[in-house]
Amino acid sequence: MERLRGVFISETSSIQVVKTDYSRMSKRAFLATLSALAAGALISACADGKGTDDLGFVPEEELSEVSTNSEFANELFDLTNQARRENGILALTFDEVLTQVARQRSLDMATNDYFSHTSPEGVTAFTMLGSRNYSYRIVGENIARNNYPDDKTAGTAHEGFMNSQSHKANILNSGYKFLDIGHARSGDMNYFTQLFVG
Repeated sequence: MERLRGVFISETSSIQVVKTDYSRMSKRAFLATLSALAAGALISACADGKGTDDLGFVPEEELSEVSTNSEFANELFDLTNQARRENGILALTFDEVLTQVARQRSLDMATNDYFSHTSPEGVTAFTMLGSRNYSYRIVGENIARNNYPDDKTAGTAHEGFMNSQSHKANILNSGYKFLDIGHARSGDMNYFTQLFVG
Protein backbone atom coordinates (compact mmCIF):
# COMPACT_ATOMS: atom_id res chain seq x y z
CA MET A 1 0.00 0.00 0.00
CA GLU A 2 1.45 3.37 -0.99
CA ARG A 3 1.06 6.48 1.09
CA LEU A 4 -0.57 9.40 -0.66
CA ARG A 5 1.30 12.65 -0.17
CA GLY A 6 0.39 14.04 3.24
CA VAL A 7 -1.99 11.16 4.05
CA PHE A 8 -1.37 8.68 6.85
CA ILE A 9 -2.82 5.19 6.75
CA SER A 10 -3.82 3.01 9.71
CA GLU A 11 -5.52 -0.41 9.50
CA THR A 12 -6.32 -3.10 12.06
CA SER A 13 -7.75 -6.63 12.07
CA SER A 14 -8.44 -9.22 14.79
CA ILE A 15 -9.20 -12.92 15.13
CA GLN A 16 -9.67 -15.36 18.02
CA VAL A 17 -9.62 -19.17 18.15
CA VAL A 18 -10.83 -21.34 20.99
CA LYS A 19 -9.68 -24.97 21.05
CA THR A 20 -12.54 -27.29 20.24
CA ASP A 21 -13.33 -30.46 22.16
CA TYR A 22 -13.90 -32.74 19.16
CA SER A 23 -15.21 -35.55 21.37
CA ARG A 24 -18.40 -33.52 21.89
CA MET A 25 -19.04 -32.94 18.18
CA SER A 26 -21.47 -34.91 16.09
CA LYS A 27 -19.84 -37.23 13.55
CA ARG A 28 -21.03 -34.99 10.70
CA ALA A 29 -19.60 -31.79 12.31
CA PHE A 30 -16.33 -33.57 13.09
CA LEU A 31 -15.93 -34.80 9.48
CA ALA A 32 -16.72 -31.32 8.11
CA THR A 33 -14.10 -29.77 10.43
CA LEU A 34 -11.55 -32.44 9.52
CA SER A 35 -12.16 -31.84 5.79
CA ALA A 36 -11.69 -28.08 6.20
CA LEU A 37 -8.45 -28.58 8.15
CA ALA A 38 -7.15 -31.05 5.55
CA ALA A 39 -7.98 -28.65 2.71
CA GLY A 40 -6.13 -25.86 4.51
CA ALA A 41 -3.12 -28.11 5.06
CA LEU A 42 -3.16 -29.13 1.37
CA ILE A 43 -3.26 -25.51 0.22
CA SER A 44 -0.42 -24.70 2.56
CA ALA A 45 1.63 -27.71 1.41
CA CYS A 46 1.16 -26.85 -2.28
CA ALA A 47 2.22 -23.21 -1.95
CA ASP A 48 5.50 -22.29 -3.58
CA GLY A 49 7.62 -19.26 -4.41
CA LYS A 50 8.31 -16.27 -2.21
CA GLY A 51 7.01 -16.58 1.32
CA THR A 52 7.63 -18.67 4.38
CA ASP A 53 9.24 -22.04 5.06
CA ASP A 54 7.34 -25.06 6.42
CA LEU A 55 7.29 -23.57 9.92
CA GLY A 56 6.16 -20.13 8.75
CA PHE A 57 9.55 -18.42 8.98
CA VAL A 58 10.59 -15.85 6.37
CA PRO A 59 13.89 -16.92 4.76
CA GLU A 60 16.79 -14.62 5.67
CA GLU A 61 17.51 -13.70 2.02
CA GLU A 62 14.06 -12.10 1.76
CA LEU A 63 14.56 -9.78 4.75
CA SER A 64 16.92 -7.27 3.11
CA GLU A 65 14.20 -4.62 2.66
CA VAL A 66 12.58 -5.25 6.04
CA SER A 67 13.62 -4.12 9.51
CA THR A 68 12.30 -4.65 13.03
CA ASN A 69 12.24 -2.40 16.08
CA SER A 70 11.78 -3.97 19.50
CA GLU A 71 11.20 -0.53 21.03
CA PHE A 72 7.96 -0.21 19.04
CA ALA A 73 6.91 -3.71 20.11
CA ASN A 74 7.75 -2.96 23.75
CA GLU A 75 5.78 0.29 23.66
CA LEU A 76 2.70 -1.50 22.31
CA PHE A 77 3.16 -4.25 24.94
CA ASP A 78 3.21 -1.61 27.70
CA LEU A 79 0.17 0.23 26.29
CA THR A 80 -1.76 -3.05 26.15
CA ASN A 81 -0.98 -3.93 29.77
CA GLN A 82 -1.79 -0.38 30.86
CA ALA A 83 -5.25 -0.73 29.27
CA ARG A 84 -5.76 -4.05 31.07
CA ARG A 85 -4.73 -2.59 34.46
CA GLU A 86 -7.04 0.41 33.94
CA ASN A 87 -9.89 -2.09 33.49
CA GLY A 88 -8.99 -4.19 36.54
CA ILE A 89 -7.49 -7.06 34.53
CA LEU A 90 -4.14 -8.70 35.29
CA ALA A 91 -1.19 -7.75 33.09
CA LEU A 92 0.09 -10.25 30.54
CA THR A 93 3.62 -11.67 30.44
CA PHE A 94 6.05 -12.60 27.64
CA ASP A 95 6.45 -16.07 26.19
CA GLU A 96 9.48 -16.91 24.01
CA VAL A 97 7.61 -19.03 21.44
CA LEU A 98 4.96 -16.34 21.05
CA THR A 99 7.71 -13.75 20.53
CA GLN A 100 9.10 -15.76 17.62
CA VAL A 101 5.68 -16.31 16.04
CA ALA A 102 4.50 -12.69 16.45
CA ARG A 103 7.75 -11.36 14.99
CA GLN A 104 7.60 -13.78 12.06
CA ARG A 105 3.97 -12.84 11.32
CA SER A 106 4.92 -9.15 11.08
CA LEU A 107 8.05 -9.92 9.05
CA ASP A 108 6.05 -12.05 6.61
CA MET A 109 3.42 -9.34 6.05
CA ALA A 110 6.10 -6.68 5.55
CA THR A 111 8.24 -8.89 3.29
CA ASN A 112 5.37 -10.13 1.11
CA ASP A 113 3.31 -6.89 1.12
CA TYR A 114 -0.02 -8.16 2.45
CA PHE A 115 -2.19 -7.46 5.49
CA SER A 116 -4.12 -10.49 6.68
CA HIS A 117 -4.32 -13.13 9.39
CA THR A 118 -3.52 -15.71 6.70
CA SER A 119 -0.41 -15.49 4.51
CA PRO A 120 -0.65 -16.02 0.74
CA GLU A 121 0.72 -19.53 1.46
CA GLY A 122 -2.04 -20.28 3.98
CA VAL A 123 0.14 -19.88 7.10
CA THR A 124 -1.45 -18.36 10.21
CA ALA A 125 -0.26 -17.72 13.74
CA PHE A 126 -2.36 -20.74 14.72
CA THR A 127 -0.68 -23.08 12.22
CA MET A 128 2.71 -21.74 13.32
CA LEU A 129 1.89 -22.49 16.98
CA GLY A 130 0.63 -25.94 15.98
CA SER A 131 3.84 -26.73 14.08
CA ARG A 132 5.74 -26.00 17.30
CA ASN A 133 3.39 -28.26 19.35
CA TYR A 134 2.45 -25.20 21.41
CA SER A 135 -0.42 -26.02 23.77
CA TYR A 136 -3.14 -23.44 24.39
CA ARG A 137 -6.80 -23.21 25.30
CA ILE A 138 -7.53 -19.88 23.60
CA VAL A 139 -5.47 -17.72 21.28
CA GLY A 140 -6.12 -14.36 19.67
CA GLU A 141 -4.30 -12.22 17.16
CA ASN A 142 -4.59 -8.49 16.53
CA ILE A 143 -2.72 -7.05 13.55
CA ALA A 144 -2.18 -3.44 12.58
CA ARG A 145 -0.24 -1.48 10.04
CA ASN A 146 0.34 2.23 9.68
CA ASN A 147 2.76 4.70 8.22
CA TYR A 148 2.77 7.15 11.11
CA PRO A 149 6.05 8.69 12.33
CA ASP A 150 8.21 6.67 14.73
CA ASP A 151 7.03 8.57 17.80
CA LYS A 152 3.37 7.81 16.97
CA THR A 153 3.34 4.41 15.24
CA ALA A 154 2.86 2.14 18.29
CA GLY A 155 0.37 4.56 19.89
CA THR A 156 -1.61 4.74 16.64
CA ALA A 157 -1.78 0.93 16.47
CA HIS A 158 -2.97 0.78 20.09
CA GLU A 159 -5.56 3.51 19.55
CA GLY A 160 -6.90 1.65 16.51
CA PHE A 161 -7.16 -1.55 18.56
CA MET A 162 -8.96 0.15 21.45
CA ASN A 163 -11.43 1.86 19.08
CA SER A 164 -12.47 -1.52 17.62
CA GLN A 165 -14.76 -3.81 19.61
CA SER A 166 -13.12 -7.07 18.48
CA HIS A 167 -9.54 -5.86 19.05
CA LYS A 168 -10.44 -4.38 22.42
CA ALA A 169 -12.11 -7.69 23.36
CA ASN A 170 -8.80 -9.48 22.75
CA ILE A 171 -6.87 -6.87 24.76
CA LEU A 172 -9.28 -6.99 27.71
CA ASN A 173 -9.93 -10.75 27.71
CA SER A 174 -9.20 -12.00 31.23
CA GLY A 175 -8.71 -15.54 29.90
CA TYR A 176 -5.36 -14.64 28.36
CA LYS A 177 -2.10 -15.04 30.32
CA PHE A 178 0.57 -14.30 27.70
CA LEU A 179 1.12 -11.59 25.12
CA ASP A 180 3.86 -11.03 22.62
CA ILE A 181 4.17 -8.42 19.94
CA GLY A 182 6.08 -8.52 16.69
CA HIS A 183 7.03 -5.47 14.67
CA ALA A 184 8.42 -5.12 11.16
CA ARG A 185 8.85 -2.22 8.76
CA SER A 186 8.97 -2.14 4.97
CA GLY A 187 9.52 1.32 3.52
CA ASP A 188 7.49 3.66 5.73
CA MET A 189 4.85 1.04 6.63
CA ASN A 190 4.98 -0.48 10.14
CA TYR A 191 3.37 -3.88 10.77
CA PHE A 192 2.37 -5.00 14.28
CA THR A 193 1.20 -8.43 15.43
CA GLN A 194 -0.25 -8.94 18.91
CA LEU A 195 -0.49 -12.60 19.91
CA PHE A 196 -2.54 -13.48 23.02
CA VAL A 197 -2.65 -16.94 24.61
CA GLY A 198 -4.55 -18.42 27.52
